[in-house]
Amino acid sequence: MEIINKENQRNVTSTEKYSIVIKQTARGLYYLGSLRINADTLEEMKNSIDTALTMITKKIENLNARKNKTNTQDTKQEISLNSEENKLFENLRHLRTELSIKENIPAYMIFHDSVLKLLAKQRPKRKEEMLAIPGIADKKFEQYGEIFLKKVKDFEGVN
Repeated sequence: MEIINKENQRNVTSTEKYSIVIKQTARGLYYLGSLRINADTLEEMKNSIDTALTMITKKIENLNARKNKTNTQDTKQEISLNSEENKLFENLRHLRTELSIKENIPAYMIFHDSVLKLLAKQRPKRKEEMLAIPGIADKKFEQYGEIFLKKVKDFEGVN
């Protein structure tokens, strides 16, 4: 491997301090950020670069493995609803649509269909029960939790 000083377009001598910055260069490296390597010798620089490339490769493999695992879980987790649960699901979807229009955001940014199906199936009555549903965290609950809990409770009162 040859290291060239880009400023002067000359080969770097072994007496100079070496420094290199590896920045994200592809869309797939977005989560990796930047990496700075400083070295006193050319051998130290080569070892640091090899270590960095190994780390980046492992990081990419981990991200791909996580992505594949998530895709596999999503396909396995089809939620079936009975007719009553389906009615509640449709009511929740309607509420989500109204909120998305009002806030001018896509509906899935409020809750994904799978979250609405779990709400219809589990029918939470308290904050803690709702937070136990995958896809609902504190921030989402603060924004929309009470509205959806009320919708579930109202549906329970009617049926």
